[in-house]
Amino acid sequence: MIDFAEDQMSRFEVELNDEQETPVFSAVEDASKSASRRRIILRVVSVLSLLVIVVAVGAAIAGVFYYRSLVDSPQYVLAQIVNAAHNSNDEKIAELVDTDAVVEDFVPQVTDKAIEMYGRGLPKETIAKAKIVATPILPVVKQRARAELPGLLRDRTESLKNVPFWGLVVGADQYLQIETEGDRSVIKSQSEERPLELVLARSEGQWRVVAVRDEELARNVAGRIGQELIFLAKKAGEGKVDDVGRRLGIDGIGDLLKKAEEIFR
Repeated sequence: MIDFAEDQMSRFEVELNDEQETPVFSAVEDASKSASRRRIILRVVSVLSLLVIVVAVGAAIAGVFYYRSLVDSPQYVLAQIVNAAHNSNDEKIAELVDTDAVVEDFVPQVTDKAIEMYGRGLPKETIAKAKIVATPILPVVKQRARAELPGLLRDRTESLKNVPFWGLVVGADQYLQIETEGDRSVIKSQSEERPLELVLARSEGQWRVVAVRDEELARNVAGRIGQELIFLAKKAGEGKVDDVGRRLGIDGIGDLLKKAEEIFR
């Protein structure tokens, strides 16, 4: 009986000790696992953060290089023109626009419109002679075109003035149609209200506007000059034609009108 009692007491002590020691070991083990999980999570977060930073820096560098590549593009020049036109910076416009080339290109547009307005139905030979006779008027056409150019650029780029500079450079294809081939580029606006067509040429690494195609302006200039010539023709009978012609910037207008009269007989 004594042995049996001692055996039972021994078992009770072992079981009691087991019950007391098990929660302690379990808590230590759980704490170790929790710490391990935290370390893993921290490592993952650190790696992901590093990747995000690397990607962000890489994207920023790529963006800088991309933007720098656009600095030498036609759309960058256009963005500068828009900015200069709406800030009345004529000096900057003169830097970006080859005015002489634009005017030379614009003269045929005016003469074509003049023929369309005043020479409809005439034989080609008569029109060809009229062009020769009208040569003294060309300086006036150039003068008018040169004076109209800044206002034309300002008006035709009105729809773009509220677009941020960088937005116009990077997202130009959303507002414009750009066709570039070699050292020549044609930019057309997608606005029906304010149509714009610019021709740019690259020389010595610099893009400049060398032509502006605008039917409305050509028609207006041709119409005004035509009206002035009609006015001069009326003055011819009064002997005042040369004086009036000189005030308009046209020398020898009397002889010009006589030649024109002979052509159209």
